[in-house]
Amino acid sequence: MVQVLAQFAPAILIVAGLLAIAWLSEKLAERMGKVGEVFTIFIKIFAALGFFIGILCVITGIVVWVTPATAFPPGNAPSWLGDTITIVLLLVIGIAQIMKPWTLVPWAALLGLVGGLIAAGVAVFIMASLGVSLAGNWLIIAIIFIVVGGIIFFLFKWIEELLEFIAKVLTFPLISVPLGFIAIGYAIILLLA
Repeated sequence: MVQVLAQFAPAILIVAGLLAIAWLSEKLAERMGKVGEVFTIFIKIFAALGFFIGILCVITGIVVWVTPATAFPPGNAPSWLGDTITIVLLLVIGIAQIMKPWTLVPWAALLGLVGGLIAAGVAVFIMASLGVSLAGNWLIIAIIFIVVGGIIFFLFKWIEELLEFIAKVLTFPLISVPLGFIAIGYAIILLLA
């Protein structure tokens, strides 16, 4: 499996490049009238698969990075093994595509909720095992939930914001479109070399 991903790295790089220029392709297809409607639907379906293609790109980038030439029969190792440009293009485009839907989920709020619920559950368990009445101490449980949930929320909020910023930068058309064309061009050069 590792050798297959390493061998098909230029093809995966072309797919990654096409995914990176999907925004431009969609804009061009919208100007084509009726014919463009079919292309627009195809491009939207292709872009919707971006998360999975991004995972494939990241895995392929790592495989190209760590697979030694000795993993192939003598003389059959691809020339792009360990190639820095191939690795960087695959990883950057892959991470951008993975992070695009990832930023739509409010992770900090979910982690805060789960952490607060766990802390409140632990407090209830401790109170119950000590024989303390839960009915009279619901305010303590609520405060524990709010404090622990709030702390976890604020700890992870800056990570969420940072990841969202990185995703917006990497998927911004002025960055992703040239990156896509570079990826396609470089993959073609790799295949022709």
